[in-house]
Amino acid sequence: MRDLLGHFVAMLRNPKLVALHFVVNAALLTAASFWLLIPEAHVWQLLLAAFSALLILFVFLWLHSGTLAYAADPAPEKFRAAFSIKIGRLLWFLLGFGILFWCVRTVDGWSDSVEQVSGYIYSSAPHWLRPTSGDSGYTVALGYLFSIVQWYLLPCVFLPVIAARVAGGSALRGLRALGQWKYWLGMAVTSALGVWVTSLIVGWTPGRHVSEQTVSLVIRLGLAYAIATAAWLATAGLVGYFVGPADENDVWLCAALWKAISSPGEEARMIVRHCVAVIRDWRLWALQLIGVIVAGVVSALNPADGPTWQMVAAIAGGLLLLTGFLWLHSGTLAYAAEPRRDRFRAAFRLRIRRVAWLLLGLITLLVLIGVTESLLRMVGSGGPGWLVEMAVNLISWYLVPCLVLPWIMAKVGTDGGFRAGLRAIRRWHYWVGMAAIIFCAEWVSDWLPVGRLVSGPGRREIIVPIMVTIGNLPYVVGWVLVAGLLGYFVGCRDDGAGTNVVGKAAS
Repeated sequence: MRDLLGHFVAMLRNPKLVALHFVVNAALLTAASFWLLIPEAHVWQLLLAAFSALLILFVFLWLHSGTLAYAADPAPEKFRAAFSIKIGRLLWFLLGFGILFWCVRTVDGWSDSVEQVSGYIYSSAPHWLRPTSGDSGYTVALGYLFSIVQWYLLPCVFLPVIAARVAGGSALRGLRALGQWKYWLGMAVTSALGVWVTSLIVGWTPGRHVSEQTVSLVIRLGLAYAIATAAWLATAGLVGYFVGPADENDVWLCAALWKAISSPGEEARMIVRHCVAVIRDWRLWALQLIGVIVAGVVSALNPADGPTWQMVAAIAGGLLLLTGFLWLHSGTLAYAAEPRRDRFRAAFRLRIRRVAWLLLGLITLLVLIGVTESLLRMVGSGGPGWLVEMAVNLISWYLVPCLVLPWIMAKVGTDGGFRAGLRAIRRWHYWVGMAAIIFCAEWVSDWLPVGRLVSGPGRREIIVPIMVTIGNLPYVVGWVLVAGLLGYFVGCRDDGAGTNVVGKAAS
């Protein structure tokens, strides 16, 4: 217990860390407040607002991911290295914090129906379990329960995993903290200080006159800000104590997990290794993220109501964006065929023949999907609607892409003949992998609360691009995995020679 106390006290004793949090968090709050005041009358103002939002998000991710990395080993000489900018660390924190934030929002939505649930429980409970004061007792109990889940249980579960990945360790290392009672006790103390005590201080309104209440509000907000900052640093130190820095045990844990995953067979292991070799290149991810961000920004623009020159500029911009889209995804397919780092530049070199084949293949795919949907709805017009819709989705979004994409990959990714596409269609691993990727991408996209946020109140010109970007991220990940799957079966390799290529890419 003494070592535990010394670990997170070391976080509070570092003047650089404390000053950094006091200054940067205050700057982030101020910048977020002024961001709401940016006008939206012109396109450049919308772009400025989008850039400002991305900058605020980047600084937030840098500050708190660096804090978790430093908390794993809070030595003063490691402060600068912990706060160095690393894209992988930022992405892991963004992913973990996004999932945690969505879970907290979901529980907060449940709390809006506390009165209805408590009334139902009160009416359904036996008479000896009904409080004499009515259903208010159940309302208070459910409110406390939702608050505990929202501000204690969910952070306790997610923070160790996020901290482990940010610090360079494995997720299994973070999950081991959940079996320590000291961790749960320490998190209870820091959660009470950071949430309950600060809410009491902010909610307390002493003084009778306006001037007294104003001075009291400033003092209380400053005190609550200081306590919340100290509680977060203590929480980071507590999590870092149980997670610790990455060591050789993480390699052993990852190797054991990899062996368990790849145990069904050598073919499945090679497919996973090839897809991992494609998806782990940060340059590919950077290009894909830029593409999806540009698509989100363009989706909010509406030049149809503007003058003629704007419509002409929109047409020219659309052609330019189409060329960029074809270049990006043709390069992705070419790189997925042989995912070696030294081939990245060659794969993304603009080649008219490759872009033309991709355009022809996408047009063929869209025509086949449209014709198939029309025929299925015509044939099944007298049948059950749910069955027709299921058949349309299955054939249009799974069967047709599975049949057409290998041929596109053969011409775009490998510059070979159409016969190479038969390698994928004849293998059951390809069909199972495509089903898993498509289902997971669709499920995660539906799971994200994008539609509810877009339809809610707020600045639609800013919210729409951000939400479109977030909603398309599962499909981007799925597309990269599909490209890796196609690259394994259709890529330039013999049936027994793919091991060396994948091994070089993964090393």
